[in-house]
Amino acid sequence: LKNFEDKVDNLETTKTSLVRIDKEAPSGGSINYINGLTTSPVSISFVNGTDGNGSGIGYRTIQRRYAELRRTCGTFGSWATQISNPSSSPVNNSVTKGCYQYQYTVCDLLNHCTTYTSSNIAQVKWGKRIKVAQRNRNRGGELKND
Repeated sequence: LKNFEDKVDNLETTKTSLVRIDKEAPSGGSINYINGLTTSPVSISFVNGTDGNGSGIGYRTIQRRYAELRRTCGTFGSWATQISNPSSSPVNNSVTKGCYQYQYTVCDLLNHCTTYTSSNIAQVKWGKRIKVAQRNRNRGGELKND
């Protein structure tokens, strides 16, 4: 260490510190929700993951995209944020008739982001058919999309 002295006799010792540069996005997270027929709201489970030795987790968003549901799902539209900085898992997302996919984006304090996806598709139908199908599934039967 080296000492420095100014003209009024203030003495200061040189100091050093270790600086780590965060170049990595968070990792180890996930998103999960039902794959198939369901009713509103859709329950979404997620895991933040970690930022290792980085700057720390900054913000998180759950996004969804929608497609019309006839007998099958149509073409999905763009992703839109539904929930910002969800406090705990799982969360519920209210929906209407249609097909929904969700993704979970986690960013660190330096805005390095990772998006966790799932191939699941939550299909929401209304009316008597879905209630009968749900009842059959609850009795151990299979829920069918007809």
